[in-house]
Parts: sequence; C-alpha cells; structure tokens
Amino acid sequence: MAYESLLLFAGTAFDMSSKYQGYSADVATANLANQQALAQRQAAIVQSGYERQLAVNRYLYINTEDSLDLAKHNIDKNMLNQKIRRERAKFAAQSVARGNILGTPKEAGGSFAAGDRNIEFFGLQALLAKDVNREKRINDFAQRRTNVQLEFTSKVNKLFSDLSAGMQVPDATGLVTGLGASVVKGLSIAENVGSGDEKGLFG
Repeated sequence: MAYESLLLFAGTAFDMSSKYQGYSADVATANLANQQALAQRQAAIVQSGYERQLAVNRYLYINTEDSLDLAKHNIDKNMLNQKIRRERAKFAAQSVARGNILGTPKEAGGSFAAGDRNIEFFGLQALLAKDVNREKRINDFAQRRTNVQLEFTSKVNKLFSDLSAGMQVPDATGLVTGLGASVVKGLSIAENVGSGDEKGLFG
C-alpha cells in the first residue's frame, strides 16, 4: 500500500512537473520572441529616422538645384534682353548710316521697321525657348521630389512590414487547470487502489 501510494505520488508529481516545465518553456519561447520583435521594431524606427533624414537631404538638394536653375534662368533672360536691345540699337545705327531709317529699302533689304521687327521676333523666340526649357526643368524637379517621397514611403513600409509580431505569452489558467487535473487523476487512482486493497484484506 505504501509502495503503491509512493508510486502514485511520484507519477502525479512527475505529471505536474512535466506540465509546469512545458508551460515554462512556452513562456520562455514567447518572451524571447517578443524581445526579438521589440528589438526589430526599435531598429526599424531608428532606420526609418535615417531614411527620413536622407529623404530630407535629397529634397533640400533638389530645392537648391531648382533655386540655382531659376537664378540662372533669370540671368540668361536678362542677358538675352540686353542682347536684343543692343542688336536693335546696332541695327538702327547701321540703318541711319545707310540712310534707310525712314523705311527706304537699301542694302539691308526691306525697311527699317521690318528689320527691327525681325530682330525683336527672333529675340522673343529665344526668350520663349528659355521659358519652355525652364518649365521642363520645373516639371523635372517636381517629379524628382515626388520620387524622393515615394522612395521614402516604400522603404519605411518595407521596414515595418517585415517585422515579427512576436508571440502571445501562454495564459497560466491552462497550467493551473492541467495541474488540478493531474491532482484529481492521482487522487482518483489512489482511491481505486485503496478500495482494491480493502477488499483484499476484508473480503
């Protein structure tokens, strides 16, 4: 009887110990997974900060390029306007020397007014070409800014989409229920064994 009781106690204790060790291992695994997930998230936050700063730097560089291009555009147009005025003044001086300032057709061909209009026309065409080119560059700068934003968004999305979600820590309720079941099972077997012994002694 004592030996069987000892065996029953040892079996119940082993069953309870196994359940507890299994629960402890599951908790340890979940905690480790959650620590790794937290470390990944913290690293992703730091990396996203770097990516944001790089995007800001690229954005500022594009803005600087845009500002310099606008300044160059204005200087070029100013110089072209000056050139147009010089050419018109030069043509007027040459026309006076040739005596066709009043519109008499001479060596230059046609009237002074027609020649002056030609200089102005080609000058305006050159100015328009500069404005068209500037508009193209404005669109290019705008597209580059959009690309910087899209690239940044894509990188950040990838950083956080690849993160581990961790694991849910097992609830201790299952452990307690399992331990209780082991105890009830051990007591039930002990009662059955005890009943059998009594019949053997007094039956």
